Amino acid sequence: KAAYLWGNMARSLNDNSLLTYSSKLMQSTDDAFGYIMARARARMESMQTAWARQSEGPAGNLPIVDKKFMKDYEDDFMKKITNPDGTINFESDAALKYMQEEATLTRDLSGFTKGMEQLFNRTPWAKPFFLFARTGVNGLELTMKHMPGFNLLVKDERRIASATYEMANSNKLLDIGIENGQQLDNAKAIQKGRMAMGASLVTMASMAFMSDRLTGNGPMNTAQRKTWQAAGWQPRS
Repeated sequence: KAAYLWGNMARSLNDNSLLTYSSKLMQSTDDAFGYIMARARARMESMQTAWARQSEGPAGNLPIVDKKFMKDYEDDFMKKITNPDGTINFESDAALKYMQEEATLTRDLSGFTKGMEQLFNRTPWAKPFFLFARTGVNGLELTMKHMPGFNLLVKDERRIASATYEMANSNKLLDIGIENGQQLDNAKAIQKGRMAMGASLVTMASMAFMSDRLTGNGPMNTAQRKTWQAAGWQPRS
């Protein structure tokens, strides 16, 4: 009876919104990012469809691409990926699913980290040392995708860089959200954009560091750090 009461108390605490705010906040954030990804994907699809209609239409009878035209296409795509209850069905579109999992750091682990996860799952006493590994590993991977040179250490990035239209159209890239040649072009464009952003930030940080305008925590010695601060030095600036 005592064990039951303790278990019931733990269950009640776990149902309390105040005590479980962190996990619910993360879930809400994931849902929000997922919806943003769905709208972005719908807008991209509608834009590409609109341009296709423009180029394929007969001369003198081309549709006018305005806000209403784009909204109609966007709503049409949203209907295809939305469940009857209004939620987003991420399984209905490979590219959307990949974008959502990448943004929310919820992609399944693979390779070495997948083996580690299976190992810790087989040994419950050690599992607390490997909690939330998927989020951390996905976070590191996403960071590396924006780092010049380091991005080539990510398998998906190497596959996108060397992929061909034939591979995309034959469904060999479905696991990384690419269903056709157009989506491969999109993925390569995103890859180039990330490299441009990453290279710019790394260059700025390097220049600031070399000109002594980028500071860290400072010396471990408290007295020395206070002396630096008194002379105008600011930590982590």
